[in-house]
Amino acid sequence: MEEVTKEPAVVLFGGKIPASATLAYTNSIKGKTATGFEFEIPRSRMENYELVEAIAEVDTNPLVLPKLIKLLLGSQAEALKDHVRDEEGLVPMDKMSEEIKDIFASQEAVKK
Repeated sequence: MEEVTKEPAVVLFGGKIPASATLAYTNSIKGKTATGFEFEIPRSRMENYELVEAIAEVDTNPLVLPKLIKLLLGSQAEALKDHVRDEEGLVPMDKMSEEIKDIFASQEAVKK
C-alpha cells in the first residue's frame, strides 16, 4: 500500500484556509475541475519551492499567474489554455484564474 502523507495546505487568491489545514496526497494529485479539465500534479511539483513563492506573490501581483500555472501544471498548462479557449481562439484570464482556484479547491475537498 502506498504511503499517504499530510502536507500543509496553501492559501490562494485570498482564500481562507486555516493554518492547521492539511492536504493528504500520495505521489500525485489527480482531479477534475467543475468545467471538466482533468489534471494530475506530481508530488515533486507540489513540493517545488518556486511554486510556493509564486503562490505567495500571486495575490499582490496577478502577473505571476502564468508562471504559477506553468510551475503547477507543467506540460498540462497548454491543455488548460486550450480547455478555456473561446470561439475567437483567445484564453480569457478570468477563466484561467477560475480553473486554478478550482484545482486548489478540489484538493481542499480531498483532505476532508
